[in-house]
Amino acid sequence: MESCMVNQEYIKIISDFFSKNLPQFVQVYSKNTIPYGPFFCIVYNYGVISVEICGECGLYIDILIDNTKYGLWQYDKSVNKYASITKSNIELQLGILKKFLEDLV
Repeated sequence: MESCMVNQEYIKIISDFFSKNLPQFVQVYSKNTIPYGPFFCIVYNYGVISVEICGECGLYIDILIDNTKYGLWQYDKSVNKYASITKSNIELQLGILKKFLEDLV
């Protein structure tokens, strides 16, 4: 039960971030697999851009542009140092994602 609540906290951090900083992106999918595993995934969409944020043993953010997938690490390799799932690492990666998307959109 504790893992489920932790995942829900991470999902809320991500949802709140998008609502405040990237409101043009619409959440189209959210999954929390607890109690069967620690995996969670959220997908946002805006036009031909989709953002997939998933976590299990680490945090992974992928950006799909016209159905071509790019890892956030391809834009900024520093995210590799912040792959473990913590509140501060999520916030750091979301900040990098925001900069990437603002440059793109």
